[in-house]
Order: sequence, then structure tokens, then C-alpha cells
Amino acid sequence: MNWKSLLVNIIIIGLLAIAPTLLGESLKKPVSIIYLVSIIILSAIIQILLGESQKNLDKALQLEEESDKLEKKYNSSILNLKAKGISYFDVAIYPLFYHTPRCNQDYGVRIFVNSRDELVNSPEITLTLDKNVEVKKANTSIHRYFHNEKHYFLLNQTIDRSEGSMYYEYEFKITFKEQGENKFKLLVESKELSSEIENSFFVQ
Repeated sequence: MNWKSLLVNIIIIGLLAIAPTLLGESLKKPVSIIYLVSIIILSAIIQILLGESQKNLDKALQLEEESDKLEKKYNSSILNLKAKGISYFDVAIYPLFYHTPRCNQDYGVRIFVNSRDELVNSPEITLTLDKNVEVKKANTSIHRYFHNEKHYFLLNQTIDRSEGSMYYEYEFKITFKEQGENKFKLLVESKELSSEIENSFFVQ
């Protein structure tokens, strides 16, 4: 029981204790009885509202505590990564289509790469797929390497623009040749940094 609930209880008990003295013979009147019953009902409602308020407060405190634990865990992971000397790019893949792709149709794909430090050369990008595809830039096919049942494409020449030797944007067209799940791996690396993304496209 918190201090608000305790205070309300004290006030209600006090009112009920002195009510007979104050009202005296008036307790025999219906209006006085209604007044007293109203006080009791009102006190019950206040108690319920205070109880719900306390539950919500406890839940909020619990969520805040869990959030703090997750934040500490996340910060600890970042520190561990830095301590081990693992460096990486911030990479995002943005398909330029909003529906399930189909075989033998061209679809645009953009790749955004952000480095936290300036680079002397643009990062190298290698796209690896488990199924047959065609990759083009400006209607020119990108050379494909086939090794260990995997299709490899070096996407360095698909660079579209860069800013300040830290931000790079790549764009190309991809044509899927096989239906089903097309798994891919995107490797972005330089002499100092390296990032890898694995995902898939589902093709109808």
C-alpha cells in the first residue's frame, strides 16, 4: 500500500468514525443514509483506481528496468566488438520493387555503404547467390564467376555515387532465372573494414 492509498483510508475511516456524532438523529433520515452510503461507494472506487494506478506504475518500472538491462547488454556487445578489433561498414540493401519478383524480369537493387572513417579507395562488393541470375549495369552484364555451386558477382563497377570517401551508393539490375528462394550473401570489404549480409529473395 502506497502513501496515497494510506492517506485516503485514514480520511475515510475518520469520516466514518465521526459521521454518527455529526449526524446524530439525522442518520434516521433517508438523505443522511444516502450520503453515508455514497461516501463508502466513493471510497471503494478511489481504492480501485489507486490500485490500478499502482499496477501500471509497477509495470512501467519493470519495463524500464528491462530496457536498462537490454541497453547495458547492447553497449557491452559493442565494447566487446571494439576490444576484439572487429571493424565493419554500415550496409543496407534496398530492392527497387514492391512485389514478389518473377523470373526473367529486370529488377533494380540499391546498396548503401557507410564507413565511419574516410577510405582511400571505395570498398569492394561481392554478391554471392545459390541460384542462377543475371546482373547488369547500364544494360551491360556483370561478369559472373561460378565456383562450388555458387554464383559470384564483383559489383565494384556498379557504384552510382559517393560522398566524402565515407558514403557509397551502388545500383544495378538483377534478373532471376529460377523460381523459389534465391539465397544471397553480400560481402563489403576494404583493407580495414569488412561487413557481410545474408538474406534471400523469393521468386515466383
